[in-house]
Amino acid sequence: TPPHAPRVCLCSPTGFCIAYNDKAMLLEIWKYLSGGPTTEDPNFLEAMGFAGMTDEVAIVNKAKENIMFAMATLSMEERESLSTTKRELIHKCSFNGMACDIDGDFMTHVDPVFGNCYTFNYNRTVNLTSIRAGPMYGLRMLVYVNASDYMPTTEATGVRLTIHDKEDFPFPDTFGYSAPTGYVSSFGLRLRKMSRLPAPYGDCIPDGKGSEYIYDNYEYSVEGCYRSCFQQLVLKDCKCGDPRFPVPPTMNLKHCDAADPVA
Repeated sequence: TPPHAPRVCLCSPTGFCIAYNDKAMLLEIWKYLSGGPTTEDPNFLEAMGFAGMTDEVAIVNKAKENIMFAMATLSMEERESLSTTKRELIHKCSFNGMACDIDGDFMTHVDPVFGNCYTFNYNRTVNLTSIRAGPMYGLRMLVYVNASDYMPTTEATGVRLTIHDKEDFPFPDTFGYSAPTGYVSSFGLRLRKMSRLPAPYGDCIPDGKGSEYIYDNYEYSVEGCYRSCFQQLVLKDCKCGDPRFPVPPTMNLKHCDAADPVA
């Protein structure tokens, strides 16, 4: 049994909802995918990457990318309001055999792919421990997935679950587990830690991360390093950032605009 419980990050795979889709660019993308009337501006369709596309899978993938670009132009408050709320997703919860405080025990994390995600055991100064192993004493939740609010880009119903250390940034798109609707899903875990030696025995940085690491207030991870290197190259060459990754505030740059053909 680990000395303390890890973080659990719960996301809805829909990302952002039709019900709150009051932004012009998102609405145009939704109309295009739904077969409804869209803008006649060919420059807009070309910038979105839809011009000449006929394959449905390719269109959906391009639409997902465009939605991330469009959402990145909004404030954090606007992005949060366009996704599923905590009480809409989580209906019941217990940990260690006792009821959770849904409002106080879960922290909102806005993910560029999944929208609002909710992290359990987020407080780094408080360790939540389970007295016994097994699903009855772990984190148990009853979640509601409102498929009627799903965007046309959503390919499955259910939730996305990521288990990670409190010091690590969550990457649900890469390290998540999917739980479908209509079933009871159970996930077990085993803790394994690995420490690598710095130079001259390897290339690891002694303090864990360099100045170009884009995930502030989180410990270094290999995935975070890959994304940081990629984002730094995009910022250097395009003068704007990939919307999937944070842009360091010290660089005074923004995320790339979906309607910009160069981006």
